[in-house]
Amino acid sequence: MKSMSRLITVLLVGACLAVAQTDVPYRLLSSRVSGSTESIKESDYNVSVDRYPDASEIKSVVCRLIRNEKPAGYDILSVGIYYKLDQYVPEREGDVDDAALHRERRIAQYHWNKDSPKDNRRLVVSRDAKGQSLSQWRFYDFDHTKACR
Repeated sequence: MKSMSRLITVLLVGACLAVAQTDVPYRLLSSRVSGSTESIKESDYNVSVDRYPDASEIKSVVCRLIRNEKPAGYDILSVGIYYKLDQYVPEREGDVDDAALHRERRIAQYHWNKDSPKDNRRLVVSRDAKGQSLSQWRFYDFDHTKACR
């Protein structure tokens, strides 16, 4: 009987962990790939999520975005993750209102550059999983070329 209750406990814990690790849905707001005539090819994406993810969930969003969008041949990859943003408007000089809204809603930014292979601060998280602005941003050693397989 003890082995049966242990089995049930293990199954329940596993089910709880599986539920806790569900993927955070995202919505693609914008994508831009620089032209093939440019010397440096950049792929730039911005997404919106409907809840504040933790660092591991942010990494998962980046990986799923890359799998879904399949950027190819880029030298620089940039992914902005925002909370409940309806549309992404690229910042322009003097565009104070949109820039402020984006800063307020930004959760994380991932920036990968093939010319900086040892950069260990690629993922920058500015809000925690409760949505609180972090006074000291958190930097993570995350490399999608190794982590997103």
